Amino acid sequence: MIWDKREDESARAYEWFCRYRDMGPGRSHEKLNQKYSESISKKSLTLRWSSKYAWVERAEAYDAHIEAIKREANEDRVRQTAEEHIDVADRVMEMLLRKLPQLEDGEIKPTEWKNLAEFSVKTKRDALGVADKHEVSGEIHVDHNVAKKLSDDLLERSRRLLGKDSRGTNDRL
Repeated sequence: MIWDKREDESARAYEWFCRYRDMGPGRSHEKLNQKYSESISKKSLTLRWSSKYAWVERAEAYDAHIEAIKREANEDRVRQTAEEHIDVADRVMEMLLRKLPQLEDGEIKPTEWKNLAEFSVKTKRDALGVADKHEVSGEIHVDHNVAKKLSDDLLERSRRLLGKDSRGTNDRL
């Protein structure tokens, strides 16, 4: 790699480069010399080595390499976490679907089922990076009678699940 010891670089010059490189992105020749040297001759020697062996370019390449390693490790953690969240969401939804008959029998409160279903869907959407809402532009033509029938059917099923009669009063009480 570019930050490795060069063939024409002495061991002493490389040792000082490593000190410089390892100071991180905020490094400078002044900081290097303040930290490691008090002699004026050493300061001028490190400047010559830096110029001759391209310390700045090599250190920046090293910084980019370290940053890429960190970014890759973080992306792996993000991917793993998303997979775990998707697994949890899928298991919650599977459980809810198995328990749906109990909802109709009144063993599970509709609000509990609704909260778990919302949790499951939101968790999976978040893990997959799916937006909650999508903007739609342009015209959509819908057969009014079909839309009305679907809407009425959905409303009636919701009322039944929530234990309300078709007038909206609670018939489970």
